[in-house]
Amino acid sequence: MQKRLSALIRMMPVFIILTACNGKNTDKMLNDLQSYYQNVHTCSVQAGVTVDFGDSVSEYRLLYEQTDEETGSVTVLAPESIKGIRAAWDAESGQLAYEDAILETGEQLGSGVTPVHALPLLMKNWSEGYVTETGYEKLDGTDSVVLSESAQSGDTEIEYRTWFDEKTFQPLKSEIYADGRLYILCEFERCSFE
Repeated sequence: MQKRLSALIRMMPVFIILTACNGKNTDKMLNDLQSYYQNVHTCSVQAGVTVDFGDSVSEYRLLYEQTDEETGSVTVLAPESIKGIRAAWDAESGQLAYEDAILETGEQLGSGVTPVHALPLLMKNWSEGYVTETGYEKLDGTDSVVLSESAQSGDTEIEYRTWFDEKTFQPLKSEIYADGRLYILCEFERCSFE
């Protein structure tokens, strides 16, 4: 009896993982989702972005527009005091170039992630990031696919966690963690992909 109980306890994580997937094929879903984003050539993504700097919290509304596979721009829509600041995004270098202003966005993570970098980096990760975990969850009543991706940059462990609508693959929410602490929260308001 003791051996059976011990074996059952050791198998509990396997049962939980299998049950969490609801019998859905996560490998196929991951492949379909990454293929979807690999085939995006242009996009327009608007999101509310909340950043926790540890000693303060800032909120932004950003619009990321990708004009082709390699270039795009991020425009600040809010707060009003910096509305209209625009930065060009170069996917090859991963850098933002500001046209006429410097936007102080707080401390960068080891990977160079700032609030303004968040949307283009998420788009890149959705198509080619290193996925560490997949699953299915309900998010505000919507059946969603959840992807977790991680990257190591210097001494900083960066984790990207995104919820997508299971039927359309539209992003619903993303969280970016630095060494296990929630750093950036993106709540997607409007997205179009071509």
